[in-house]
Amino acid sequence: METMVSYTQEAEFIRFIGNHLIPSKFVMDFHLEISDEADELMVCSALEKFEFWVNNYVDGCLAISHDNDEALQMVLSDGETRIGNPLMLTADNPSDGHILSLFVCKFNAFAKGAFSVDMANIHMEDGGLSNTILGNPLSTLPSMEEWIDTPNWFDEPWWNRPDSSTIDTHAPVGTNFNERPKWAKLLVVSEEIQKNVMVIPGKFSPKVVK
Repeated sequence: METMVSYTQEAEFIRFIGNHLIPSKFVMDFHLEISDEADELMVCSALEKFEFWVNNYVDGCLAISHDNDEALQMVLSDGETRIGNPLMLTADNPSDGHILSLFVCKFNAFAKGAFSVDMANIHMEDGGLSNTILGNPLSTLPSMEEWIDTPNWFDEPWWNRPDSSTIDTHAPVGTNFNERPKWAKLLVVSEEIQKNVMVIPGKFSPKVVK
């Protein structure tokens, strides 16, 4: 018998679409199909990591398509955004549907097989049109080879990795690939949750491993 769980997450950030900065606040509803092999700790850990990622690395960020050179030149200075917001590099124009695809893949990456996103919906908090995705959109997004030239730290793009990243970059000459870049930290659920898996998700936070 399949077990389904509904989960809602809000995200608030700025999108650069065309020549405009657009403040956006989304509500995303996810329908999760829980694996028969998953225990409660695995599920809660994945939920916590995703929520922690959104609240600490996505909220307040500036989302720009990686091939929008004009926009990147306008907002970046020495690799940092001029307005101080963290950066999210998207594989395409950061439309509602594309943002949802990236988030579904990231959620699945954090799940590590404990569950999969069966269906997801995104809409602006103040209403309007919504977008829905059925199944896993990973095949519609570029592979690492298509996304960033190798050699690189990772074999998968940021949306398919269970870490803090919202970007990928070209590795400079002489890079030590045994050390993770500072923008791709691992997230580990706190010991308190490992001892008590009955705690309601959202009442605890994972720690960041540098």
